[in-house]
Amino acid sequence: MHTGQRLSVIRTAGACFALAAAFFVMDPAATAQVLTPIPVYDVNAMTPDEIVGRDQLTDEERQYYDTLKDPVAAQAFLMTRSYVRVCQRIVDHTLPATQLPPKPPGFSVAYLLPDDPHIINDAEGEYLKIALARHIQQ
Repeated sequence: MHTGQRLSVIRTAGACFALAAAFFVMDPAATAQVLTPIPVYDVNAMTPDEIVGRDQLTDEERQYYDTLKDPVAAQAFLMTRSYVRVCQRIVDHTLPATQLPPKPPGFSVAYLLPDDPHIINDAEGEYLKIALARHIQQ
């Protein structure tokens, strides 16, 4: 393919893209509806009571926590384990799903145990069901 052919292909692709972009332009009012964020948290963050300390960790968690030398990593570990506990309370129906806080700063999948992703997904799923229902009612 020589330079002229390449430019022709580029022009044709560019024209197709422009046509597609023009075709898919949405009504601004509809765009505003689509872009409205659905989840609206009832709480902004975990409460101090929900954040676990070293003495509230299980033996397995405490053993791992004690190996962490970096204070930032240790804090991230505590925040991650705290979030999992809040999620577990939602799954156990001892805390309303509307009380699910956003994932805390420092949350890291590196500190999850094998069953934790399921717990988090279930809790976030419960929250999203309620958030979507609220959004639809508006």
